[in-house]
Amino acid sequence: MNLLLDAPTLDALLLQVAAWVLAVTAGPSVEWTAPATCPDEPAAVQRVTADLDTDANLRVTATVTANDDGFSAELWISSPTGETTRTLSSPRCATLLDAVAFIAAAAQAEARLLASPLEDNPAPDAPLVETPETQTDTQTETQTGSDPFADPAPDKFAPTPAQPRTEPLARASADTRPSPAVRPIALHVRAYGRAGIGLMPRFDAGGGLAAGLGWQWLRVEAFGGVVTGAQLQIEQVSTANARILAWSVGLRGCAIAWSSATGSVAFPLCASASAGQFVGRPGGSGLIRAQQRSIAWFAASGGPGVIVRLTPHLSVVADVSLLVPVRRPGFGVAEPQDQAAEESGGLIFRPAQVTFRTTVGIEVHFPRRIGRLGGMR
Repeated sequence: MNLLLDAPTLDALLLQVAAWVLAVTAGPSVEWTAPATCPDEPAAVQRVTADLDTDANLRVTATVTANDDGFSAELWISSPTGETTRTLSSPRCATLLDAVAFIAAAAQAEARLLASPLEDNPAPDAPLVETPETQTDTQTETQTGSDPFADPAPDKFAPTPAQPRTEPLARASADTRPSPAVRPIALHVRAYGRAGIGLMPRFDAGGGLAAGLGWQWLRVEAFGGVVTGAQLQIEQVSTANARILAWSVGLRGCAIAWSSATGSVAFPLCASASAGQFVGRPGGSGLIRAQQRSIAWFAASGGPGVIVRLTPHLSVVADVSLLVPVRRPGFGVAEPQDQAAEESGGLIFRPAQVTFRTTVGIEVHFPRRIGRLGGMR
């Protein structure tokens, strides 16, 4: 037996199949890429789609990165009304996810509104004012009469139906462009320890504090610290010894040579200049007129470093550098039996011409924002 379907029945069947396919495949699409400290993708998809219709024709893509101010997100939304791109920022990643969900729901509402034109709402009839022209028309109709079954003549005073207003909605869509970028600036304070060779007898060790500003690829800071070394045994007098220490303050500038996409790791190149004093403290016995001496010194240094961001407000900072003393103070001693030797002095220590040092510290960030005119927010 042959089953024959007429054309209308076949068309209706095809329409039902197409509607079923659209119902199965339709729905919002959400892509979420973020650091490990943010909500994972399944949680983000559930949060965004919770405010969307199951058949919403919407595509949402959000890429989150970490920065000095916390987190930023590049958001792209595609809907039947067009595409929207925004840049969002927040100290908390969960807040960014809420913002993405809110903007996606707003885009769905706008698409639904534009897909359903507003109903025509004609304005109420305005009262007609008697004019000589209308009075003449009324008198003529009264005199000649009219056919009650004839079509009425067009009323030139009839109100014009209102047209759907889509211009404000289009303007609102255009206004979704992100506002001018607000550049983050980070104040930082760091406590560090250092070790090296060449500046003090045998080895040198110490520590200090640094404070400064970081902006985009540039970091500038002031620092101060103390360095000391091993106790120095004086060969000329076996019963005498000395300990030498130094303090310094200075300025350091760094340029970020490379940074990861998320900003969690960065490699700066740094240079610094410092000034301070070397202090020699004698000890033991057998020295004539033993007294503490302080001598000014100056130095320049440079080398690479690494910054590993643990949280938006905490980092580990390390660097290695070569330090060149511009002025190298020397300390001497004379044997007690030889006054001439005492006057000339015997050199017991002088820093090396080039020294090596490495530092490791913990840095705390205090992000702020600076707008176009430099006002801090």
